[in-house]
Amino acid sequence: MNNYSVKKVMLRTQVADAIEKYILENNLKAGDKLPSERELAKMLSIGRNTLREGLRKLELAGVIQIKNGLGSYVADNVGNTINMMISVERIDFLEWLEVRRILEHGIIELVIERATKKDINNIERCLNKFLSTLSSNDVQTMESADAKFHRSIYHAAHNKMLYELIYPLADVFHGLWDPADMTAPEGRMYKAILNTAHYHPKLFEAIKNKDVQYAKKMIDEILSMDADLYSS
Repeated sequence: MNNYSVKKVMLRTQVADAIEKYILENNLKAGDKLPSERELAKMLSIGRNTLREGLRKLELAGVIQIKNGLGSYVADNVGNTINMMISVERIDFLEWLEVRRILEHGIIELVIERATKKDINNIERCLNKFLSTLSSNDVQTMESADAKFHRSIYHAAHNKMLYELIYPLADVFHGLWDPADMTAPEGRMYKAILNTAHYHPKLFEAIKNKDVQYAKKMIDEILSMDADLYSS
């Protein structure tokens, strides 16, 4: 267990890395339960609050699921291994942006080619749900609805492998933010959602009208706004 030990002064990133190492070296699979908070804190020689920060970081990155009263579990998403291997704090943001842009452009081509009427209706429903959250000032509700809108688009490509690649990659972006930015009104996540919201109906209309070039332009605008806010 000493191999996983970290000093109390280590940041949440190093705590998260130590837990990732434990998951990989013990060959834990999706759905497997992690040791209790008390056991993990003892294993890593850290306090419970520091441990929780590390666990929260892994949850934001899509690596684990924290179930209130039940403990922490390896996430069901098969892409969680991607998140562990790239270790979000060491990602070069511009590289992340390039990869996501390439995948999103490829996906949108398939969506415009393959989307069914049911897919279009589902995307529109998710869009309307997202737009309805904008006045709530509840950052987590807004972000969740935003993520569901984008996932509805990914599903419409009808390519499971692409979905499993883009879904965790999109989640990695959340792991790059400080937790306070993810939840605080007027934080960077809040601003990112509001500043890109008006592009979402335009993206939907481009999909509906099968205008692939305009759809790609809207994707680029959204990613560009995210990049500007992340760098601010």
